[in-house]
Amino acid sequence: MQGVEGGAAVRLEPMYLVVFGHVTEPPVAAGFGQ
Repeated sequence: MQGVEGGAAVRLEPMYLVVFGHVTEPPVAAGFGQ
């Protein structure tokens, strides 16, 4: 997951924070932060 989704996560992180940031901020920061 860290390989394929890791690269995409870096690009999707801003989108997730904007769209679901108020809901999935902790999970996103924990999963994509690494």
